Amino acid sequence: MSYSTTQAATISASLASSLESRRSKAENNPKHRLSFYSSPNYSIARKMPSKTSSPSTINSLPPELLSKIFAELRTSAFDLLNCMQCKKTWHALAQATLYRYTVLTSTSVVKFTEQCPTSINTDGRITSLTLRLDDVAHGADEDVDAAIRKGNRAAQDVWRALEKLGPRLAKMTKLKTVSVYRPSNWRTAPANGFWIPYSALDSLVQNLPLTCISLGLDVNTSKSEPNVDLCSSIRRTLPQLEYLRLRLPTLCPKIWGRPLCTHDASSTVLKDFPAVAAPHLKQCIINTTLFRPKGSKTISCHMPPDTVAWQQPSWVSLTEYIKALVNDEKAPVIEKLWIYSSVPQVTGDRTSYPTYVRHDVLSNRSFSIPVHDMGTLVKDASFVRLPGEVDTDFVSPVAEINAVVEDFSWQ
Repeated sequence: MSYSTTQAATISASLASSLESRRSKAENNPKHRLSFYSSPNYSIARKMPSKTSSPSTINSLPPELLSKIFAELRTSAFDLLNCMQCKKTWHALAQATLYRYTVLTSTSVVKFTEQCPTSINTDGRITSLTLRLDDVAHGADEDVDAAIRKGNRAAQDVWRALEKLGPRLAKMTKLKTVSVYRPSNWRTAPANGFWIPYSALDSLVQNLPLTCISLGLDVNTSKSEPNVDLCSSIRRTLPQLEYLRLRLPTLCPKIWGRPLCTHDASSTVLKDFPAVAAPHLKQCIINTTLFRPKGSKTISCHMPPDTVAWQQPSWVSLTEYIKALVNDEKAPVIEKLWIYSSVPQVTGDRTSYPTYVRHDVLSNRSFSIPVHDMGTLVKDASFVRLPGEVDTDFVSPVAEINAVVEDFSWQ
């Protein structure tokens, strides 16, 4: 049987009117509700818009979609702040996105600790905390020598802010990632009285909540503090971590376990070294090059002075001790375990280049990564050749050279 266009339209309108009537009846009468929604006609009725429905607007979007929209604005704190002030229902959703990925600089960390009190709406929403601590110069009226010895006024403000921030980390119950990063500035030595104290780093590490699975400490300069044992604090976090990246002025094998007092002066590894369990650790990257291959390097700390480990470069002792972590199967899911060292250019040999060396502990292999300063051709840039099945060449800004050398493995 065939119908004309007019007849088909009449039948369709009649069916729609009937279904709308049945749907309205089912909503008002519980006896009809079950029979209607279980009938085959429900699938048809559900697709038909109600005659009284209003056009969809952003106000009709569910919270899940609004959260996704606000997530697209996560790189713009200004836009998120505007969204928080638009509507009361938007405030909590936009605030959650604003604090979820928190990045603080040397200036903003001071304001954050002073003007943003701890609460569940701030600290309780942070899942990723990045401290990008740029150098702050001394004031024109400050004594330079005193600033170099004790730190300039702006640096002391940052240190006090970090001391306040440490205890707040324990209240960040959703925190998963913590990264402390001081941008490398190899052309200017830290003579302006700014450095990151180990005591501040130790406070942050000690207060990490159990939810934190990723830790990165990239601080190229500091000053020795004999009463601070940062390596032991890092060791205590290993059982919960999945990702660890370290680049610190001083490091020792205590991050892998608790060395016993008995040792052999002719041996690199202390006898009966009890490695700590790291059941969740997947990636570990340790960079003992602080500025560039020809610059300063990480030195060993807390090692008996009559042992070989004290006399050798830090990467040697770190590698030897971390093998105990792997050989004893204390890190069963480890996928990447790299330690970086460097070899300076041979004096007088223009055919040699400063070289990074990547020590892949799991495969027991090393890879050379030569670096050439292109200052005469490209200002503040270096040529880097990465190893692989096919060598890959990069021209990188000096500030990003470590990201290139580490093969962008730290995401």
